[in-house]
This record gives sequence, structure tokens and C-alpha cells, in this order.
Amino acid sequence: MVNPNDPTVAIVAKSTRQYLNDIDGITWTDAHLLPYIQEAHKELQVQLSLNDIAVVRVQVTNAPFISGLHLLAGQTSLSAAGLMPIGLIEPIAVNERDWGDTTPEDYLDMLRMPWLPNYTQNNFLYYWTWQQEDILFLGATTDRDIQIRYRTSLATPLNMNSTMGFLRAELYVGPRAASLACYTTGDVKKGQLFQGQADKNLDMVIRSNVKNDQGTAVRRRAYRRTGRVRVY
Repeated sequence: MVNPNDPTVAIVAKSTRQYLNDIDGITWTDAHLLPYIQEAHKELQVQLSLNDIAVVRVQVTNAPFISGLHLLAGQTSLSAAGLMPIGLIEPIAVNERDWGDTTPEDYLDMLRMPWLPNYTQNNFLYYWTWQQEDILFLGATTDRDIQIRYRTSLATPLNMNSTMGFLRAELYVGPRAASLACYTTGDVKKGQLFQGQADKNLDMVIRSNVKNDQGTAVRRRAYRRTGRVRVY
């Protein structure tokens, strides 16, 4: 969902031109700046993911009476099952419950493993692993309802009206795009100067988001009903 307060590429371009001393865009037109803004935007996404900033975190619904992903009995690959969420970069956690369950508390935590263990299929999945950019399972003998928490990518801005997908993105992308522009013209000194400002701004933005995230309360999971606990 797009936040209406997210800066547009046009706002970022204005910031970039301020560093380049070209407010009216005489030299650095929209067409010239867009590739640099897109490149800086990709770099920003990596930093957001590395720091686990909330804007790149997504959860497949746990709303009451709404199902998660339907993994059929015997299926062992989320991608092969056609269930891989669009934009998924890295999974964080995977939960399972019986297909047809509608209570959020019915979801059971699955164990992430570096390799899938030798384990005979039964009515639970138990384990998952992230290999070759796919979420793999041992498979179950019954259909499973899958809930995934994962890190996603921000949509690449395509034109001046596109949004950046992150509040205050212009604080980093503006000077970073200016730095890239200077490097292409051979002005290394200004390129380094603007890069230093971009790094400084990025540090402040990341720390602000981390501090805000630290204020998020963690709700303990309720005690499970009898008969829902698995034995490993």
C-alpha cells in the first residue's frame, strides 16, 4: 500500500538539483537524473533490508477467517506450487496450520533449517529451508495453510510521478544521485562530498527508523489449545 506522504521522484530530483546547483534543470534534466535516482533507490533498498526496517517487512495475512497460502499435500516447493509472494527477497519466518482452520492462533511455528532433515512425511510440515531463492519443505500428507513473514522489495520508480516507497527517501537518494552524476562528469571531489552527505543522512534515517521500531510492543502468543502441539 502506498503511503500518500512518500516523496515522489520529482521531489528527489529537486533535492538532487540543489546539490548540483541546477535548480531549473537546465543541465540536469529529468531524463538525465532518473537513472541515477533509480540506482540510488536500489542501494537504499539494500540498506533497508540489511537493517530490517519495517517498510520492507510483509506478512501474509493472519486476519480471522482469511486463509493463508494453500500448499497442497505432497508439495515441497513454494515456487513450484505457484505460491511465492511477488517481491519476496528473503523469508523471515514460516508458520503452518491445517487447511480450513480460520483462527489465527492455530498457526504453528515452523523451524528454519540450513538443510531439510531426513524425516518421513506426516500431516505436519515441521521444517522449512531457503535454498536457490525458493522456500522448500519436506511435504505433508495433508493440505497446509501457510503464513509467511518476509522482506520485500520496493517498487522501482519509473518516472517523475512515481513514489519512492519510503518516507524521507530524498534525504539519501537526493545527494547520492548527485554524487553519481558528478562521478560521470569526472568531478570526483564533488562526488565524494555529496556521497559523504548521503551517508550521513542515511545513518540518521536508519537510526530514526530503528528507534521507532524499538517502541513496537511484542505480544506474547497465547497458550495453545490441547491437541494442537506437535512433538518433534
